[in-house]
Amino acid sequence: MNASDGPGAVVFLFHGYGASGRDLLPVAESFSGEIKSARICMPDGIAPCEEYPCARQWFSLKFADFFSGDRDAGIWKALDESCEVIANEMKDILKGFKGKLFVGGFSQGGAVACHLGLHKIKVDGIINYSGFYSLVFGEPRYCPPVLWCHGIEDKVVSFYEAEKCAELMKSERLSINFCPIENVGHSICPAAVAIGVDFIKEKGCCERGKSGV
Repeated sequence: MNASDGPGAVVFLFHGYGASGRDLLPVAESFSGEIKSARICMPDGIAPCEEYPCARQWFSLKFADFFSGDRDAGIWKALDESCEVIANEMKDILKGFKGKLFVGGFSQGGAVACHLGLHKIKVDGIINYSGFYSLVFGEPRYCPPVLWCHGIEDKVVSFYEAEKCAELMKSERLSINFCPIENVGHSICPAAVAIGVDFIKEKGCCERGKSGV
């Protein structure tokens, strides 16, 4: 994608573990339909999935504790290393781009979006759908607003642990809006998509340029 050709906003959406960028196509189409100036990017994970070789992953989830406070835990080292690669690729893609930049993701992709936006690259907002994170990396380099939507019935990434993490992020003076979604498990429901659209609009996405997925 040549991001210098006029979109008012670019939104990167990162898929979950064992999936691909196309799994987020319904979300991307909703975003693009509602935010006419947005270009939506749905990259594939940087490595083959260790459990499902035909799918992709952003980093290994072996021995994963999604909310571990140990910076040396394998999951966080893997996340940091993969986000360094992703951030460098994003910077190349975004050369010359002057509009708004958002990062979002589902589950593992939500962790990627959080780490990118807080520590690797300056963005205008982060959207975390049913993801996980930890403040093991210390004070964030950047402090963009964060939207975190999480199904109360989520049995894959614990809603209660996610809620505690969001409260901890708030205590560190991060601007975070944690949205519990009733009667939803580990998925992105239409209500959460609509909340994400409103979030991007509220953060100043201007109506200019070209849209697309």
